[in-house]
Amino acid sequence: MILVNKAPFLLVYFFVIFEKNITMNSNQNLPNYILLILYIITGSLGNNGAIDILAPQWVYLGAVNILTCLFFLFNPNSSANTGLSKLFKSNYIYVYLFYFIWSGLSYFYAINSTETLLNIPRVGNTFFAVFFCFLLLHNLENKVQIINRIFLGFLIFELSSFYSDFFTELETPDFTAMNLKGVAGNKNITSASIAFKIPFVLFSLISASRKLVKTILFIMLFLATFAISILYARAAILSSSIVFIIFILFLIFTLFKNKKDKRKNIANIGLTLTPYLLAILVNIAFTNSQKKGNIGSQLEAIEFTEQSSNGRFQYWGDAYDYVNDNPIIASGLGNWKIASISYGKEHVKGYTVPYHAHNDFIHVFAEVGILGGIAYLSLFLILTFYLFRLLYVQRKEDGNTDFSLFLLVLPFIIYGIDAGLNFPVARPLMQSSLALYMGLLLSIYLNRFSKNDVKPFNKITSKLIFGLSLLLLIPGIVIHILSFQSLKQQGVLLYEFNSGKFNLSLSQLEEIEDDFPNLTETAMPIKAMKARYFYLNNLKEKAHEYAQLGSKDNPQIYFGENLRAQFFLQEQKIDSAYHYSKLAFYNLPNNMPHYNIYMNAIDCSEQIGRV
Repeated sequence: MILVNKAPFLLVYFFVIFEKNITMNSNQNLPNYILLILYIITGSLGNNGAIDILAPQWVYLGAVNILTCLFFLFNPNSSANTGLSKLFKSNYIYVYLFYFIWSGLSYFYAINSTETLLNIPRVGNTFFAVFFCFLLLHNLENKVQIINRIFLGFLIFELSSFYSDFFTELETPDFTAMNLKGVAGNKNITSASIAFKIPFVLFSLISASRKLVKTILFIMLFLATFAISILYARAAILSSSIVFIIFILFLIFTLFKNKKDKRKNIANIGLTLTPYLLAILVNIAFTNSQKKGNIGSQLEAIEFTEQSSNGRFQYWGDAYDYVNDNPIIASGLGNWKIASISYGKEHVKGYTVPYHAHNDFIHVFAEVGILGGIAYLSLFLILTFYLFRLLYVQRKEDGNTDFSLFLLVLPFIIYGIDAGLNFPVARPLMQSSLALYMGLLLSIYLNRFSKNDVKPFNKITSKLIFGLSLLLLIPGIVIHILSFQSLKQQGVLLYEFNSGKFNLSLSQLEEIEDDFPNLTETAMPIKAMKARYFYLNNLKEKAHEYAQLGSKDNPQIYFGENLRAQFFLQEQKIDSAYHYSKLAFYNLPNNMPHYNIYMNAIDCSEQIGRV
């Protein structure tokens, strides 16, 4: 993907020259700026040979966490120690720690404990990213402007990548929005990430003083809005539209509240409205030329009905039923993609399973139960309280609403809608952005409401905290690397499975890890997928063994049972074939291979008079 290798240089360049009013005070804060930029670059990584772009991004995010942890461990300073003291006097850190620990404890009851081990570092990565971003921002001046510039810098990179795909796709005979993957490798993630940064463009557009800067931001707002409109991602269209309406209402309120700057406020409204209107007009013209649905039809399609939800209502209902049946001991972290199969078997087709509930909050409840779900939900409720308390106290003291504090409400709305309809918790690109945002909000709030005479943690306590963090992060990145390597190997296995061609040699097969992880990214048991190759190579006993082992790794997909039924049919063991084919069919009925083998087993049984 173009520009990926140039991303760090682009961000540093943008950060340094875009606005001169960010004062660094001294070079001692330079590592803080660099580390914050490294966090946002998480989303710039390609798949590097893995079947899922998320795998190398989790490795990278883990590496940045380790680097930041080492920075604090070997560069002790009073600012970090004071920040630790403030953080550990807040409720937020303890709620987050409880969620992290409780999620880890689900290993002991998970359907597939290996999946839990693979997912614990993901929760840990986000936790430590929030923790460290807070400490990096804690003592910086102009922290809102700093984070604002970082987000704008990365948005330039995202838009460059998106429009590279856009103009390439224009040259094809049939323009398809699905091919506009941008940085993220997926149009929905790309649109959500762009939408999350639009509030920062709006903030800068209104607050910038130089005409050149305003012109650049005006163009950025138009390009970002048009990108979202052409990607046909309804969650991003909905959230960005809501943010746009709220922002315009805020400007209108400011216009009537502050009549002294009436001309300036009217100009700000015009500056905000024009890029949106231009984006809508260009979208309509472009989609009409392509004979595609425009943004108007997309907005009309946003309805809270089963037909318009792309199966989300079913996913939510299945997860709700599961939590209702398993309120405390749920499926285990990372295991909803297994538990969802039996609860959604009436609408699961083939082996395409609902591996996510398309709502982060419901999903977490289904994996770690009510206690873990409440803890996760509380993380966002506490931040909501922090936001409104900041706004309320500031308005009570000054008589008006601070523009920079109002800004922080808008990305929260966008992330909340995305979390309610999709699964940003599984996306490192969104989690790194969220960590920067949460770190910023926590630093503003705790600096505002902590006592002035907060006693810093002593050096020994600080080193113990960072040392323990490092001990957790190192095995976490090892797990991420193992997962990344597996996802590079799984590509051939899944390709041959989908194509119905099984050409891998036994030596090639042995190189594919099947214990850690033991499931593919699509929840297929790797051991069972290997079983067919063993059978084709006349290793029948090993084939049966691996099919059975695969059934233990994912007991709900019944792929291993279906395979054994096929094997038994070939061996003329009709009773066994009938038993396993019936088991597979009745537990996953909308699966054509299950149906076919079951019908074959019935026919064979009837021929010998056993059914």
